[in-house]
Amino acid sequence: WEELIERCQEAGVDAFEINFSCPHGMPERRMGMAMGQDCELLHEVCGWINAKSTIPVWAKMTPNVTDISMPARTALAAGCEGIAAINTITSVMGINLDTLRPEPCVEGHTTPGGYSSRAVKPIALAKCMSIAQMMRHDFPHSAASLSGLGGVNTGRDAAEFILLGSNTVQVCTGVMLYGYPLIKKLCGGLQAFMQQHDFASVEQFRGASLPYFTTHHELVRMQREAVEAKKKARVGLAKDDEWIGARRCRRTFRCRARQDDVLANEPEIKLVNGAVTSGPSLAVEVNGLKLPNPFVIGSGPPGTNYAVMKKAFEEGWGAVIAKTVSLDSSKVINVTPRYAKMKSSDGKE
Repeated sequence: WEELIERCQEAGVDAFEINFSCPHGMPERRMGMAMGQDCELLHEVCGWINAKSTIPVWAKMTPNVTDISMPARTALAAGCEGIAAINTITSVMGINLDTLRPEPCVEGHTTPGGYSSRAVKPIALAKCMSIAQMMRHDFPHSAASLSGLGGVNTGRDAAEFILLGSNTVQVCTGVMLYGYPLIKKLCGGLQAFMQQHDFASVEQFRGASLPYFTTHHELVRMQREAVEAKKKARVGLAKDDEWIGARRCRRTFRCRARQDDVLANEPEIKLVNGAVTSGPSLAVEVNGLKLPNPFVIGSGPPGTNYAVMKKAFEEGWGAVIAKTVSLDSSKVINVTPRYAKMKSSDGKE
């Protein structure tokens, strides 16, 4: 850990995101997700890292725990400047009812893997909310940051994470599905939301939805009081001939459009070095780092080598998290198979 920190700093990176959450292969060697599930081990390793690092350190959390605020609190207490959440959710995709084997498989066998993209967003929002509330309560005077991720494909998705306290928003699977130019629609969608509410900056609405979370017990009390108030406000009829019949109440249910349709309708705006050229500013400052917009390429195939990271910055992404760094290449066993899927049949990226 110490040697990796020193050598990466010498290479000129701006910050570290430490992987305490990957479910692919690493937990079998007490790494990745296994570290994020063990607060004692997490505290020890974060201590080593922060003793050597002279730049911001983010700890990436696994959602595969009962209370994600506990390891997040441990990482911040050990000196980390920020938290990233969430990584993928451990899952089994299905069982083939003809062969009776799990899928996808290798020679008929498989292992649980990480589930990502749209379906995990509600879980990611809940986890980020929990972390943000903990940070406000336990670290009220700290500049600790939160980078939210999990199912972000539109600017409005990103707005939800920011409303729950996220300083930045990461995208990984979305880039793999829609490509690096997605950043222009993300910024356009986020800016359209800001204009709708007359927000001039991201910081102006960050965390604005957190005060509206409470307990089930409190919700029951609030509902009971509201019902009683409505009963008291009812006005009866003075006589029967005033009755004109029951009014029919119509409720309109609006189905949410398919995600692809939503994305297609998001405005695409021009970016110059990642910054918007008009309208509300999307610039953010996180742990001393100034970013032209809050969108970060999350850890995964889209940030695997120089060529793809260069493309990301050319399209306008605010930052890119490199994947994966190790002193021993034999230990990086989960990148090449996934990255190969990003290549076309003729070998071009």
